[in-house]
Amino acid sequence: MSKWLKLAMGTLLVCCMTAAVYGCAGGTDEENNNTNTGIVFETTTEADVNVLKGEGTDLAVTVKEDGQAVTEGVTWTSSDPAVATVADGTVTGVAHGEATVTVAYGGEEKEFAVTVYDVFVDSEEDWISVYDYEGESQGNWYLLTADITLTKPSIMYNDAQHEFTPVFTGRVNGDGHKITYSESRLFANVKEGAVIENLVLDANTGFYWGSALCWELNASTVRNIQIDAEHVYDIQYVVAEGVGWIQAANIGGVIYYAANGSVVENVTGTVDFSSLTNISSKFGAVVGLAENSTIKDCSVTVYKPEGVINTIRPVASNTDSEEINCTATNETVALGEYTYEYYIQDGDGWVKSEENSGTKEGPVGHTVILPQIAIEGYTFDADNENNVMSAIVKEDGTTVLKAYYTKNA
Repeated sequence: MSKWLKLAMGTLLVCCMTAAVYGCAGGTDEENNNTNTGIVFETTTEADVNVLKGEGTDLAVTVKEDGQAVTEGVTWTSSDPAVATVADGTVTGVAHGEATVTVAYGGEEKEFAVTVYDVFVDSEEDWISVYDYEGESQGNWYLLTADITLTKPSIMYNDAQHEFTPVFTGRVNGDGHKITYSESRLFANVKEGAVIENLVLDANTGFYWGSALCWELNASTVRNIQIDAEHVYDIQYVVAEGVGWIQAANIGGVIYYAANGSVVENVTGTVDFSSLTNISSKFGAVVGLAENSTIKDCSVTVYKPEGVINTIRPVASNTDSEEINCTATNETVALGEYTYEYYIQDGDGWVKSEENSGTKEGPVGHTVILPQIAIEGYTFDADNENNVMSAIVKEDGTTVLKAYYTKNA
């Protein structure tokens, strides 16, 4: 027998003797952190689990020892039963919050990070509950489980209270889903430790309420937001139940005012200001005004109109705040002339209101929108088939917007 064969056999003998002393379990199960015990936690459930309040979710865990399923001696515990309870592998949501659920056997264990939400959002109707800013749901936690489209501006969901857009104090986790909306920002004030995260915001079809996400972020967090927003009005009137508002748009791309320890993190995408004719010095691509807050890891491409020489920064004004690793890439869009015309009823026909009509410049290849204005003695005829309330600006100047108004009785 060669010395090499003797050496190999000796090594094998030592390994087998070691296995006899310490046990042979087929190596390490890295997923479950079990080292040479023969205990395995088999499951198809992800380590992060979302649960609806009042509902149960089976974690579908099979505990095996040396390849055999076991049930006796398996224990389940929750780090916070006030948030989530667990029994025989079924987690039940009690109240919104976070808890760790642990399954243990034979000195080994596996953990699941459980988050309980008040509402799973997969429709516009579900999203409307977010705007119950005077009810019990104000501080609720919401999880988007599908992309949703809002068919009317958020101002109109609570027009009875005459609020522009509601206050929010809870948590919205988009889980990577998209909200498509236009005209008004999603929230007025986000405050009191609120969190808005993991959202795709698509507001590129006509947007005018100041900032695309919220007016004020107060002691709260916005993170992991991908945005595509186009600001199309300098000023816009909106009327709900006979009450009118006027709002300048040129104040901030995503958030106007972040204050009191707020954090804005990882906001990326595009913000198009090329339709605006008056861009304020307080206009920031991500945040207009930051006070005692942290803005970090944000990267936004800004489209601005030809002739605007000032550079739009990620944060326009910074007071006692940290701005870390933030960029705003400025791109200039060429302007072209377009015509806007307002028509008023005259007997059985229509005549152009010369004093309200004229020409403007708009970004070539981009959408411009004709605002509804107040004309004394007349009311906008929303059902008139001749209305052209939005159009793409053509380089040759042939774009025409039209709005028709009926005579009041």
